[in-house]
Amino acid sequence: MKKLIKVFILVMLLVGCKGNDKKEETINHKNNNEEVVKEVSDDNFLMTLNAKVIEDDTFTLFYMKDGDKAITKKNSISVKVVGSNEPQTIEFKLEDNVLPMRLFLKFKNEIKRQRIDILNASLSYEGEEFYIEGNRFFQFFAPNNYIEYDRDNATAIGKVVKDNYAPSFSSRKVLEDKIDFYLYK
Repeated sequence: MKKLIKVFILVMLLVGCKGNDKKEETINHKNNNEEVVKEVSDDNFLMTLNAKVIEDDTFTLFYMKDGDKAITKKNSISVKVVGSNEPQTIEFKLEDNVLPMRLFLKFKNEIKRQRIDILNASLSYEGEEFYIEGNRFFQFFAPNNYIEYDRDNATAIGKVVKDNYAPSFSSRKVLEDKIDFYLYK
């Protein structure tokens, strides 16, 4: 019996002393379709997009920091995405101590007809997270004219316009204000 108690205490100590690098889920995301801010434990800015991406693609998140005049390749993160009918999580983690003021999410595949079903998105920085339900994505990100966007279903389909194909979303002022209010300290 004493051995069992010692093993139990040892296991509890090992589990209790683990690093705190996992996100803590403390608030239910669905709160009357309102965005939710919750505590997380990562210090880098992270944008997470949960979506069904039908075709293989590369997503690039461009960002502008305070004082930047234009987007640059230097201020971007690219993620290769394998097409699937199943939901997947796409993460863009910025370098240390970078908090963007504006965001631009670009996707561009070779068949020029990508479909993305947006389930939700979140932005987190230094222990705070801002969560966006899929049906509210349009409120925070504006599609450009290379995207057919269905607001009711949160579905984006890339399209060719005058022989050009450059689908992207840019952050709206309301999102920039939320980043400033919730994430910028």
